[in-house]
Amino acid sequence: MGTTIRPAGPEDLDALASLRPSVHDQHVDAHPEFFKPATPAVARAEAASWLAQDNAHVLLAEAEGEPVGYVFAHVASRPESGSVHARRVLLVEQIAVAAAARRRGTGAALLEAVRAVARRLDIQTIDLEVWSFNGSARRFFISQGFTPLRERLTQRLG
Repeated sequence: MGTTIRPAGPEDLDALASLRPSVHDQHVDAHPEFFKPATPAVARAEAASWLAQDNAHVLLAEAEGEPVGYVFAHVASRPESGSVHARRVLLVEQIAVAAAARRRGTGAALLEAVRAVARRLDIQTIDLEVWSFNGSARRFFISQGFTPLRERLTQRLG
């Protein structure tokens, strides 16, 4: 049986929360100065906040009836000004795939579902960020047709 992707709803909060550590814990380990360990209650509340957003799209991946990944994306708009063009993108805030489901097409299926949402909304651009420590995610996104656009640099003082 293959992977299916469907919109997530309130009935999926426990599934979304259970998948959260697959992406979040890597960030906590790499940057504990930014990220706090997430409890199941915190992860569930965060997922509930995604579902409550008017411009959000939360998609759940299932394999053999079990949740194996999700993506949270939302429409982001910037108005035109004297120096920049108006811009409307579908911004992928999070994508998570359970370790056991990686390298089996789950991430690619989630991104294809995001592309379908963008097309349906007549949005021509999908943006996402990847942390510099996460080389495997960066390679995956590049293999899916994403290209680097800009770089954010940081400096800690003290």
